[in-house]
Amino acid sequence: LAYTFLPKEHNCAVFDKLWPVKDMKVCELIERLTEEDDIASAIILACANAYYNVEDKLKDPLLGDILKIINISKSTVVGMVGAFRPLIEPISKRCKRLYVFEKRDKVENNDNFLDEKSYFLLKECDVVIITATSIINRTIDRILENVTKAKEVVILGPSTPLNPNYFEDTPVTLLSGVIVENVNSCLEIISLGGGMRTFSRFVKKVSVRCGI
Repeated sequence: LAYTFLPKEHNCAVFDKLWPVKDMKVCELIERLTEEDDIASAIILACANAYYNVEDKLKDPLLGDILKIINISKSTVVGMVGAFRPLIEPISKRCKRLYVFEKRDKVENNDNFLDEKSYFLLKECDVVIITATSIINRTIDRILENVTKAKEVVILGPSTPLNPNYFEDTPVTLLSGVIVENVNSCLEIISLGGGMRTFSRFVKKVSVRCGI
């Protein structure tokens, strides 16, 4: 699984990079994750996730919701890159302060949200939660450069590759994604244009620790 950004310009062939993908080795695809094309990046990451996000390949998996795994208290400053809306209210109630970084056009000029120009505020955060789509649009390096004091740095979302080796020599401490339990149902829903909200009952939330 991997999030697909809608192309800014539509034409008859939405995707023509890396073609043909069929029969390419996963390791060859991963090496090209820096492709300057969001569709190509999504396909590469989806292939990697199909290979690695499998229960018997995970070391000491942690099951369940992310808020049951990470420690947030009244003294914690949290940075959230990508507006995980179901998490905003429960985290706000538990922490000292929550910064939410999101594109302005997605938050209706809400003053409680900050755009990427404010990434420097991540330096103040004790816990940082980063959307895995930042891997796809190639913003993750710029984000992590601003994470300097956080004890917990989480990559979150269905696009998350559950392979700690990808994040060696980075501040990332936890990968929180999903594994597919019902492949056929997920394939059918995705082929009909459905997303996480539609196929959530056919996947299981799983987290793995990095640097252990």
